[in-house]
Amino acid sequence: MQENNHMQSAIDAVFEAERSVTQAQGNNNPQDFQKSQQELMRAQQLLREVRQKGYSGTAEQKHQFQRAEENLRILMEAQNAIR
Repeated sequence: MQENNHMQSAIDAVFEAERSVTQAQGNNNPQDFQKSQQELMRAQQLLREVRQKGYSGTAEQKHQFQRAEENLRILMEAQNAIR
């Protein structure tokens, strides 16, 4: 059960990073950019930890995790574009 909580935390971190990147894009504020950068790194680390430990869960949970990984990749590209 703890693995599933860790997986969900990683997925949630990607959603938080998405909000942060969106805010940084809209405000053009250095503090928002830095916060979004930190959120992206946190999400990336959590996803990496889940991937390294291997994850078990339902097919839906695995699908959500894979979508989160893809979403993080896209967010990182967007973040690089606003530098």
